[in-house]
Amino acid sequence: MDSNAQRVAATQGPGTTLPVTDLGRDGQRNGHGPALPTTTSEARKSYYGVAPIKKPHWKWEIVLYFFLGGVASGAYTIATIAEVVGNRRHRDIVRAGRYVALPCLIASPILLIKDLGKPSRFFNMLRVFKIKSPMSMGTWGLITFSGFAGLSAIAELADQGVARGTLLSRLALLLPRRLIGRAGSFFALFVGGYTGVLLSATTVPLWSKNKYLLGPTFISGAVSTGAAAIDLALTMSGKDDDETMSALEETEAVALATEIAMLAAQAAFSANVVEEATLAIPKKATWAGISRNGRVAANSLPPR
Repeated sequence: MDSNAQRVAATQGPGTTLPVTDLGRDGQRNGHGPALPTTTSEARKSYYGVAPIKKPHWKWEIVLYFFLGGVASGAYTIATIAEVVGNRRHRDIVRAGRYVALPCLIASPILLIKDLGKPSRFFNMLRVFKIKSPMSMGTWGLITFSGFAGLSAIAELADQGVARGTLLSRLALLLPRRLIGRAGSFFALFVGGYTGVLLSATTVPLWSKNKYLLGPTFISGAVSTGAAAIDLALTMSGKDDDETMSALEETEAVALATEIAMLAAQAAFSANVVEEATLAIPKKATWAGISRNGRVAANSLPPR
């Protein structure tokens, strides 16, 4: 039988086939394009040779942005909690949390601009404000959070006597630090969780399936990472007294327990996602979520 007359079936499921008769002698459809899949596994992993999920265009810049955003969010939030419910013995946690958050936020827009290719694209995102757009809301949340973090850091520097006697120092001492910290923590938690919401808005099955859990998962991961960063900063500065470290360890334990619960819930909700969809998720993209947990920072601390 002539090869042009052969029927090639692309398996779509048990007992279901799709006949194809327009193949050329070289196995190409109409002499053009790739040959159709001929087995069940090939058909499930692609749609006529086209991958069902596109690889993300972003690389290490966005992965690092996710991580630094989580560190800033968690550190700032922990600092505010210590300032509100703690005492003078927790003052080092407050100061370290403010100082950790600011450089992370300074680096964040730089990473975004590098990923976008040129600064004008980042500034164009500030020309619009779309409540239904996670990317638009995230950009504005990042800018607002950065403003509060900057004011908090300036107030802490003035309180330590930096540039004492100058006009800037006197003005910084007048800032309502507690009020700024409480307001800024709202945007800190927003920045810590919006990245999870942003991922859930994609077509990746495991992310879209857990759209209500990714935000809380990222927030709990941000708090645990922020606690590890503060712990590291205090250890390096020699202010790691037992009471301070104990408070940070308890905070991190609660955050990690919450994160594990969120991950377990995601696994339960995703139980019916087919194995092929799981394999289709780009490995590079999954590092965005993995790196947010801050295990490297936490494990780098010396044992006590």
